[in-house]
Amino acid sequence: MGYDTRRRTIVLTYKAIGMGNVETSALSGLPARTVLNINKRALANGFDPNARPLNISDDVLVDAPRSGRPKKQTKEVKKLEKLVLSKVHTYENGRAKSFTKIAAEITLEGFQISETSVRQILKRVDAQKWTTESPVHEKLCGELERLGH
Repeated sequence: MGYDTRRRTIVLTYKAIGMGNVETSALSGLPARTVLNINKRALANGFDPNARPLNISDDVLVDAPRSGRPKKQTKEVKKLEKLVLSKVHTYENGRAKSFTKIAAEITLEGFQISETSVRQILKRVDAQKWTTESPVHEKLCGELERLGH
């Protein structure tokens, strides 16, 4: 809902003493539709506006779960990140490996990964131009291990 529990408590108190949505909206400063939704969700969570004294617990004021795709942080993904980092280095001529080349090497080892995914992993850990021999790369691998990656 986006509003703190204090404002939701005020709305439920006004509604419990018999105020309408428009009047509650005017006093609380929230849109009338929001007042209606707060009251509806509280009633669904067990709020009884007729009970005295009022019992406005945290269970009644709980936020609705947020939608959206959860992050995919499985052990396999963490292992894949580590594998990508181990493939980052330069050739003898000084040129860096391409994302395509890194993805191809990892695919040969049994993981399906695209060059875009390789780029995103390296961008996330800010390792695009680091070599495996550099102290920065060693520091990065240590940091990933510390974070449990």
